[in-house]
Amino acid sequence: MREKLNKYRKNITSQYGEDGIIDFLIKSSKKKINKSCFEVGAGDGSTFSNTYTLWHSHSWKAILVESNPSRYQRLIKDYGHKDNVTIISKFLSVSGENSVDQLALKFLPSNITDIGVLSIDIDSFDYHVFKNIKRIKPMIVLVEFNNSIPAHIDYFDPLDELFLRCSAKALERIGNTKGYKLVATTVTNAILLRKDCFDPKKTS
Repeated sequence: MREKLNKYRKNITSQYGEDGIIDFLIKSSKKKINKSCFEVGAGDGSTFSNTYTLWHSHSWKAILVESNPSRYQRLIKDYGHKDNVTIISKFLSVSGENSVDQLALKFLPSNITDIGVLSIDIDSFDYHVFKNIKRIKPMIVLVEFNNSIPAHIDYFDPLDELFLRCSAKALERIGNTKGYKLVATTVTNAILLRKDCFDPKKTS
């Protein structure tokens, strides 16, 4: 299944074909994917972005979170004028007011809890951020993993300790417990689809 979806890889601003796989999942989902996205570790907004095309070219509602001050200022300068984009300078936390749950509920319209696409790329405790999302229900989720960890090994760093980050297998396991199916892996991203959006005729 994961290898099959690789044929849809295409880069517009993504790094390893994620743009094309996301586009395929949106078009093939059993449920209509909501036009909202949330990118953690947004960088300059476009370089290696997994959501840029959605909010820039298709007018999706977006939350872009970037903790680096200079990158945040670049985001404000280039995209702060866009009504459909909220740019936040926060260091993401696993829980509390700077968690994905709280930021999404605060900055997206109140009727949007089924965020269309969530992309987590913070080079640290990505696993724990994904694990602790409880109040929102993203439909497509991308989480960065350490591709040097063999595919069969379930590993994640202890919270607040940074060694190897996490494996794709660990993300698959925790995704299953949260109602997701791992449908593709690129060089650095695990791509998960919420199970009620999964159409086995098209994605398996």
